[in-house]
Amino acid sequence: MFFGVLDPMTGGLVYINGGHNPPYIMGADGALKAVLKPTGMAVGMMAQTDFRTGDAQLEPGDTLVMYTDGVPDARNPAGGQYTDKRLRELLATPATSAAGLLERIDSTVRNHIADAVQFDDITIVIVRRMLPAESSAVG
Repeated sequence: MFFGVLDPMTGGLVYINGGHNPPYIMGADGALKAVLKPTGMAVGMMAQTDFRTGDAQLEPGDTLVMYTDGVPDARNPAGGQYTDKRLRELLATPATSAAGLLERIDSTVRNHIADAVQFDDITIVIVRRMLPAESSAVG
């Protein structure tokens, strides 16, 4: 489980990662800026487990990418996994929007799976902190 609270004005993120795949913070240039590693054991593994909070910063243009293990574990008809490495390589190409990045990931995962049976959930959440010029154009 991953739970985070993002302040959209400052870009400050406070989170707890209970054993979930570590989300990535990608810079506007596609550089990996942070990996939000677990702050405690996987949720539900043991009763009375304590969790630490972590904090991170999203600068204007940064993108937060959260995903379930169904993404890297997605298998093609020959049984080959999609892998975290392939996902990180895909994220290294700068994204101009969260929706565009989501579509890029979705299409490559679907192409990888092809006609194989999907055996796990595939969930992706992407949040992009807009650049000041983008936010004034929206308003």
